[in-house]
Amino acid sequence: MPEALPPSSEASDGDDDGARALWCVIGYAGLLAASTAAAAPGAYEYAVALELPPAAAGVLLGAAPLAALAFRPAFEMEGGARAKPRLVACALAAALGNLVYGFAPAAPPFPGLVAALLARGALGAAAAADAAHRQYLKAVAPPGRRVRSAARYVAAESLGGVVGVGLAVVMKGARV
Repeated sequence: MPEALPPSSEASDGDDDGARALWCVIGYAGLLAASTAAAAPGAYEYAVALELPPAAAGVLLGAAPLAALAFRPAFEMEGGARAKPRLVACALAAALGNLVYGFAPAAPPFPGLVAALLARGALGAAAAADAAHRQYLKAVAPPGRRVRSAARYVAAESLGGVVGVGLAVVMKGARV
């Protein structure tokens, strides 16, 4: 008969720094996915606000995955608990990228386009930290809770993407 597993330390989720770090990373994943996905429903109107041809909406949306592809190797080099400063920098880059992306249409057309592309690039660079986030989860989560933490991370990313698009549609009144 298999030996029983020791009781989980789930009760201490909110009591230690490791649990707070886990929830911060999981929350960040959801928020980043939501902010990235929220741009899609209004991309056409955003391009028009920047006085660009409508096809430029695809270029703006494609800037984030392209930046993620370019920055991904930098985050795969070193992970675990030592990656914490880079993860904080990514969170700041995501916040700044969202802020700049929001205000770019208020700028004249060419600087607005550059600002929007840089903002989407910052979001893509922040999304590239996904590998480091997963390594950080592995380093911080106790061995008995690693699978649960990884599942929560993936669920937060997925739910964030759905919520982001949903919020954009509701706030904008877009037709889907």
